[in-house]
Amino acid sequence: MHSLHAALLGSILLISAAPAYAIPPELLQEAEAGDPDVQRTVGFMYGNGISVQQNLTEAAKWYRKAAEQGNAEAQYLLGFAYADGLGVEQSSAEAIKWFEKAAQQGHESARLQLQKLRAENP
Repeated sequence: MHSLHAALLGSILLISAAPAYAIPPELLQEAEAGDPDVQRTVGFMYGNGISVQQNLTEAAKWYRKAAEQGNAEAQYLLGFAYADGLGVEQSSAEAIKWFEKAAQQGHESARLQLQKLRAENP
């Protein structure tokens, strides 16, 4: 994790108790510039209502941006979104696709979810 990224995430956790909802502009700028780790973080913030009002559709959008760049954690989170229909239309096929990509990079939780989904959808 980049030191700036770590510092911003620490600030985000402190800000999350504040009544104003906003992703720190520096973080959003990095995400929009294409940093997949920051994009995943922004997705996580939207998905969990950290510093912003929870928005699962927006979370999935940011997970996809990071996942398409090969971020294994974002691939896993996007797979989870498709598996449960969180911010996207539920699709076992899409969930399997993203879990496979993450699992191929050694993401153990994705591998376990993939096994579970395949058992449920032979």
